[in-house]
Parts: sequence; C-alpha cells; structure tokens
Amino acid sequence: MTCLPPSPPNSAATGTRPRLSSRSSRTSASTGTRRPPPLKKFDFVVAYGFGNRPPAGGGDPAKVLFEPGPVNEALADTVARVRSRIDVPVYAQWEIARFLDSKYGMRDVTSIEPVIAADGTITYLSTDGVAAQILEHRKKAPGGVGTACVIGFRDHHKRCVQTTRDRAMPAYAPAGITVPGTYDPESGQAWTRRRDLYLVHDMVAQLTVLRTKLIAQAYPNG
Repeated sequence: MTCLPPSPPNSAATGTRPRLSSRSSRTSASTGTRRPPPLKKFDFVVAYGFGNRPPAGGGDPAKVLFEPGPVNEALADTVARVRSRIDVPVYAQWEIARFLDSKYGMRDVTSIEPVIAADGTITYLSTDGVAAQILEHRKKAPGGVGTACVIGFRDHHKRCVQTTRDRAMPAYAPAGITVPGTYDPESGQAWTRRRDLYLVHDMVAQLTVLRTKLIAQAYPNG
C-alpha cells in the first residue's frame, strides 16, 4: 500500500496555496497493476461523498442534517458524465444523491443515507460504512455483486476504490474520467477544507486499515 504523498510547503506555513500536480487530476486510484476495464464492462457506479456544509438554517448539528455542499455537487456532475455513457445502477452517498435527483432527475439511484436514531441524533457513515451498505444492496442484484465503477474526490479516490474492494466488491476508478479536486474552505468537516490537512487524515486512515490487515494475517485466530 502506498500512502498519498504530502504537498509541498503551503498555506499553513507560507500563506500560499498548495501546488497540485496536473497528473493527479486524472483518476489513478486503481491500486496495484490491475487496469480498469472499459466503461461498458462496469455493472454499477459507486459515488462517495466528500465534505459538506453546515446546516443553512442553523440548529443542533447533531440532529439537523448538514448541507451537501459544492464538492458533492461536483461529484454528482462526474457521476452524470459517467452515466451518460453507461446505463447502470448508481449507489451514491446521500450528499451526492441529492444533486443527482434535484439537478439531473436521475433514475435508478440508491441513496446511502446517514443513520438517524429514535431521538433524532444523526450518525454519518464512514467510507467503509457506505461500502458496507452498498454491498448489502448488491448482494440482492439478480446478476450478483458485479464490478464497481468508483467515483470519489481526487485525494480520497484511492481509498474509495480500496475500501470498496475490501468489502468484496471488484472495483476500479474509471479510466479517462477527471474527478473533482478543489477543496471547499467552508466545509463542515475541518479535515476536508485544505489538502495539507486532508492528506494527513487520509494517511492515518490508510495506515489504520493496513494495521488491522497485518494483525489479522499474522494472527488469523486472534
């Protein structure tokens, strides 16, 4: 596993914006040497959200749903571009699904929603939590689980692909599709506001998964 590289010195130290490589604007999240299949070979699309915006009307953030925000709108636009080329089911985290409905009126979209407790407390799903929900849906598909075309924010994309695979779904980033990579400084999730902060967050997440796998491999019986 290769963790995402840190950016050059940027905003926190110099007041300047990080310089993003043009190479990273193209999807390259298909880990290892496996090449993604042609778009027509995918059986479904998976779209993972990134960031959000605080509730426009205020209120208790533990019980008021956050706004999807502009990054998730850009991710919805990416899903729409893919769907214009392949007519397959879409499983989208709710922030993206809202735009697929309101902006595109897209059919055959399953929204992966947060969990709302009886007292109204909202629990937002992790990347793995979203993948787990999608797997349950795909187990019921007539043709079996199938192969996933994964859409995600650029710096989150590799982990989206790997997490989908870790949930026993063959998954790839679609070749030749540019995914969003501009951060939202007003995001309700502090770690998604700046690239320097997010890369540390993502590396920790990747290392945590690797640690769990290595321990399980070393001691499969506990």
